[in-house]
Amino acid sequence: MSDVDEQFKRWGTEGKYLAGCEVKDDAIAPMNWTLWRIPSQTYVVVTCIQESYGQTFNFILNEYLPDKGYEVIGAIHEYYLQNTEKGKLHLYFSIEKN
Repeated sequence: MSDVDEQFKRWGTEGKYLAGCEVKDDAIAPMNWTLWRIPSQTYVVVTCIQESYGQTFNFILNEYLPDKGYEVIGAIHEYYLQNTEKGKLHLYFSIEKN
C-alpha cells in the first residue's frame, strides 16, 4: 500500500496497492512489468492471519506505534511466505521516531 505517486511514501486519502514478488538485485523485469526497488528502512514486522488482518493493522497503527513514539513513514508491505500456514502473512510497517 503506497502513495499514488509510487514513491513508497505513506498513502494519503488515496493510495495504491502494488502486487509483486521478491527477485535478485540484478533481475530484469518481464515485458510490461515494472521493477521496484524498495528503499532500505526501519520496519516493525508483525505476523497475522487473514481473519485478524484488520485488527492487527489497526492495533499497530493506532496503538502500538503511537505508544512507542513511532510513526509510519512509508508504504506498508504484505509478505506471504511459501509453505506456511494458509492465510498467514507478515506486515512490514516502515517507521521512524516522532
